[in-house]
Amino acid sequence: TGLALTLLGLLLSWRAVRQQMQAEAALRESEQRQRLAARVFEAASEGIVITDASNRILSANSAFAEMSGQREAALVGRHVFRLCAPDVQRETLQQIRLALVANGQWRGEIALRTTRDQRQPLELSIVEMRNESNQLSHRIYVCRDIAELKYAQARIRHLAYFDPLTGLPNRSYLATRFDAMLADAKARRIPLAVVFFDLDGFKEINDTLGHSAGDVMIRTIARRLGAHIRANDVLCRFGGDEFLLLLPDSDHEQTMSLVGELLKHVNQPLQLEGRTVSTTISAGFSLYPEDADDGESLVRDADMALYR
Repeated sequence: TGLALTLLGLLLSWRAVRQQMQAEAALRESEQRQRLAARVFEAASEGIVITDASNRILSANSAFAEMSGQREAALVGRHVFRLCAPDVQRETLQQIRLALVANGQWRGEIALRTTRDQRQPLELSIVEMRNESNQLSHRIYVCRDIAELKYAQARIRHLAYFDPLTGLPNRSYLATRFDAMLADAKARRIPLAVVFFDLDGFKEINDTLGHSAGDVMIRTIARRLGAHIRANDVLCRFGGDEFLLLLPDSDHEQTMSLVGELLKHVNQPLQLEGRTVSTTISAGFSLYPEDADDGESLVRDADMALYR
């Protein structure tokens, strides 16, 4: 009996030691996972913010601190939505809140306000975390800087719709803008003038002084035309040495007067390759609804008026 009790005591002691060893191993593994998570948190190129259930910042990594231009210590305790740029609409924030209530996550684009009051566009993902009682405990915000992407997209749009030589809208832009302006003129029952401009003797300039001189002339004409039109008028480079001007709410007399003023400003000498060159530009215009009621016909009639 004494031997049995001794063996039982040894067995219980061994189990206790084993349980302690397992607990210590589990603790070391947990600490290792925490250290690994902390390293990933800090090393991530994406900005990461952890908040409590009330959206108060508990922690932010270095990437997010750099995006916001603030130290992590200055971010802790702040409401995360207070970091949004001023132009972020309340409706957007409300949509985020509703999505989190419905799905526990949200993904989209939002803008961050930096310490220099600059606007920093971000791609943002939000995920909610819940505890063992299924109560909301934390939210994790992961964001990526998309400023360069936005710039590239804007650049592509600009190249698609604006002439690289003059900076004016091109024919692609005109195709969409013209339809909208014509629809507005029809709805409001107001006139719309379409003015066609063509530079006289442009081929001779290119042939005698070269294409660089021709480019200078085109840019000069574009600048002179653009400097003397109204805020709601739309001036486009139609192609080559041709320009098209849309004048909303401009009748025959108003269009005649404005075109006459434009020709006086445009038809002035300019310096090309060290020489004084005289420039003249011809113009013709058509009117909606007097001459036509569709864009193609109005452009054709303005072109015909120019050559007449």
